[in-house]
Amino acid sequence: MVNLSIMKYVTFFFLTIVITSCSKDECHTFSGRILSFGTNVPVADAVVKIVAGKQVELFEPAVEWITDSVRTGSDGRWEITVTEGDYHKIGPIIKAGFFSDLSFKPRAQLYSLSESGPLSNKDYIIDPKGTLHVIVEDDPNFEENYIELRLPSKGFLKPYFESFEEMYEVRGERFHEFAYKFSLMPVKFDSIFCKPFETTELRIKF
Repeated sequence: MVNLSIMKYVTFFFLTIVITSCSKDECHTFSGRILSFGTNVPVADAVVKIVAGKQVELFEPAVEWITDSVRTGSDGRWEITVTEGDYHKIGPIIKAGFFSDLSFKPRAQLYSLSESGPLSNKDYIIDPKGTLHVIVEDDPNFEENYIELRLPSKGFLKPYFESFEEMYEVRGERFHEFAYKFSLMPVKFDSIFCKPFETTELRIKF
């Protein structure tokens, strides 16, 4: 028969390890929800990476690293407890069909979580990908010799003298502005709505 006093001691020992191994100063629990831009539909099965940071020396940049990751549920929610770092923030959010970078922040996706304590019910927006299919046709019925075109996020007007096609990824669920001009005519501005996860066609004749 097992000695009851020994069992109590062992139980107390393991409880002490569980409690003290994750003290208030070492463990930080964070939670949130991943939503799709524009529709606010929860994004399931997305991988959320947590970046930890630590200040090494005064007036020196902090050292940052990915300390852990967690996957969202069917409702887009996630929760994680991390034990490393003086501060934490959201890192890449990875999901097929979505942009994983944090450089575009329509709703301040990159958010410093906090230095301590729980932070709950924060929404983070990620952008679904769409495909823009650009078709520029040299129509013999048009008298224009060339077209200058600036596609969404493509910089300055660029001249084209022949027909061409181009397909590239854009952020879906939004309008994208483009500009064009025929020969010596004034520049015209327009926009096109690009659906997420689909191909949107932009056809121009000159």
